[in-house]
Amino acid sequence: TPRTGTISFCGNYSCIPFSVTQAAAEPKPYLDIDVENLYMPVAGRSEKVGIASNVAWKVECDAEWLSVSPVAGEGDGNIDVNASANDGTELRSAVISISAADGSIVRSLVVIQEAEAKVFELKDKAADVGAEGGFIYVTVRHNVDYRCEVSSDWIKEIETKAIAENIHTFEIAANPSEESRSAVISFIGNGET
Repeated sequence: TPRTGTISFCGNYSCIPFSVTQAAAEPKPYLDIDVENLYMPVAGRSEKVGIASNVAWKVECDAEWLSVSPVAGEGDGNIDVNASANDGTELRSAVISISAADGSIVRSLVVIQEAEAKVFELKDKAADVGAEGGFIYVTVRHNVDYRCEVSSDWIKEIETKAIAENIHTFEIAANPSEESRSAVISFIGNGET
């Protein structure tokens, strides 16, 4: 808004006003976002982010699991940030850049998404086998990578069937000794035994 003032020139019997009008300064460019961090659940979600601005702006994000719309605008507005489900076991994050179209102002929006809980467990922890040998079946529930190690050569893994759970089949050789024996089969996943 322009401002005005008056200068008065006064003589013996009268005053003559002189009016001065000054133009307002150009508004400073601004661009602000109403949040700096978004926390998304494992299942994904859509969130609105408010933009307060007096300039044209653009949005950039290179995370494949996020989509943003619109990717450009002018003045005040909103963007929708959509996160797809995170089916991994690691938390993930990305940065969305909201900047003035001329690059003079940049704001960063950090998006963090939770991960699935890590699952690594055995249905049973031990098996007894008769002296004649036989087969045992070990069921492993997991959503992490793991490996199987056998501590004795009289146990060998036959096959692995994987559906939602892995079932490991082991052949136990006959025990020619009159003494019982034991061995350990280890399933190792993400540093756990």
